[in-house]
Amino acid sequence: MEDHCSCCELPRADCRAGGRESVGGGGLCIVWKRRIFSQSVEPALRHCPPLQNRRSISGLKTSFSMLGDVLLISEKHIAAAAVIAERVIIELQTLQKEHSGHKYIVAISGESGSGKSELSHSLAVRLKKEGVRPKILHTDNYYRIPPSERLAWRLADNFENVGVGEYDWDLLKSNIADFRSDRQSLMPCVDIVSGEIDRLITDFSKADVLVVDGLYALGIRDADLCVYIDLTWRETKKNQTLRGKEANDTYRLRVLEKEHDDISAFRYRAHLIVGHDYSVTESLDPGDAAVEGDYAGQ
Repeated sequence: MEDHCSCCELPRADCRAGGRESVGGGGLCIVWKRRIFSQSVEPALRHCPPLQNRRSISGLKTSFSMLGDVLLISEKHIAAAAVIAERVIIELQTLQKEHSGHKYIVAISGESGSGKSELSHSLAVRLKKEGVRPKILHTDNYYRIPPSERLAWRLADNFENVGVGEYDWDLLKSNIADFRSDRQSLMPCVDIVSGEIDRLITDFSKADVLVVDGLYALGIRDADLCVYIDLTWRETKKNQTLRGKEANDTYRLRVLEKEHDDISAFRYRAHLIVGHDYSVTESLDPGDAAVEGDYAGQ
């Protein structure tokens, strides 16, 4: 018998399943049950191994954000994160000299499958290595309607309200205010498998930088640094399929088209642009006008 679980790669003594294989075989432990078909990854349980216990699949590193979600991290995400982290650290040090205890916010926006969560996770890992305490906030957790009910809700109004208005901006604003004030905060966390919204408590006094990622994250007016990933959903179909968060059907295509319009409306706010090759460049002229859904403008 191997010393480590063949699935989650934890030592068998530490694996919560005791290294036992899942019912039905497949070489998968019951803690991190997943099936690998060529390059696809299917999350099947809400229990996730620690983020540091990632496993390489077809040149990718898998990790988790929301409960049951899967991230596909590659070298391009890590390289882009290193560039962004360098700027974050310089600006954080400058701002903390001017205002002691300044809490820094990075907002990362982009369309579905563009790599927002992968980039935010890679950025947080890099910041931690540099001695900065990061915390990630996924705005996909802030939809007013849980995933299990969202399609029916969208069908009821013929998809007219798909977009930035679906977020609970008041709750998001409240949680960010808790971060700024070093408070504990009760935050939503979507369980991808069940489609329901759980709640978790976060102690923001232990974080220096809040990395906020999501479709409309650039709607956060008080972000210190805004990053826009310049890839459309049509260019990221492969990543959407690999992650398998939502079915690629006719309804999904209508949602992606509607989201595209709202997401691209925030592009002008970006300080940094992540290009098609994941190179990071300065935005020519970041703006600061209010946009619908921009909570500071409500």
